[in-house]
Amino acid sequence: QKDGVLDPKCQIVEFESLGTRVKNTRRFYVLNPTSENYDFVWKPEGGEKNDDPFRCGTRRGSILSGKKYEMVFEYLPTSVGPHESFWTFYVVGKDAVQ
Repeated sequence: QKDGVLDPKCQIVEFESLGTRVKNTRRFYVLNPTSENYDFVWKPEGGEKNDDPFRCGTRRGSILSGKKYEMVFEYLPTSVGPHESFWTFYVVGKDAVQ
């Protein structure tokens, strides 16, 4: 992300909260279409931040060949207003990043 322009490969997950200190959860699946299992890891861009209202519940795992894996992200706002967080999905040991 540079100059406020998102990479076209970027996938956006939006949350809407009914108030502060209300946990909001989004779940989605990642499919492994390959013939081999792979390990993955989610990393927040810019490193860990203690005050980040976003949390990844599935920071790492293994996706079996031909199977899907449920990803979980949570948003727990502590203040009113828009918030954003950028995360990158890495396939461990492969040249695959999303």
